[in-house]
Amino acid sequence: MARSKEPDSKREEREHPKREEPAPPEREEENARHRPRESARWPSLEEQLEASKVIRGSALEKLIRENQDFEMLRPEEAHDKLRLPPWLRVYWKKQHPELRPAPHDPTGGYPLALRDIYIWMLGHQDLKPPRESESEKGGENGD
Repeated sequence: MARSKEPDSKREEREHPKREEPAPPEREEENARHRPRESARWPSLEEQLEASKVIRGSALEKLIRENQDFEMLRPEEAHDKLRLPPWLRVYWKKQHPELRPAPHDPTGGYPLALRDIYIWMLGHQDLKPPRESESEKGGENGD
């Protein structure tokens, strides 16, 4: 039987690859800062407009178009469970650049009310509040 001309060290490495030990939890955050940013697949502008059923020419469409700077977002945000569109996240970050999410914060640093604001925007695509609120009418009876 003919023996391979491959050096013993190469054959050993191929047959028994070295396994990297996972980093301790306290080092994971530090390692993440030095890791190259993984690329995230963000929806296209058209996909975003369709997903939110945006009326063409509306103030909401303009807001979405103006907030496509997804490099402001962390790559893992593309797959989280917050149900916030990326354009709204960008808008929030532009308005609050001083805020940084705490490590392991399940909200990603976004206020929970942002989802309610998003829903309101979908129903009021001109982004203008109603002319007269219930409090201005004097309650249910109009008093």
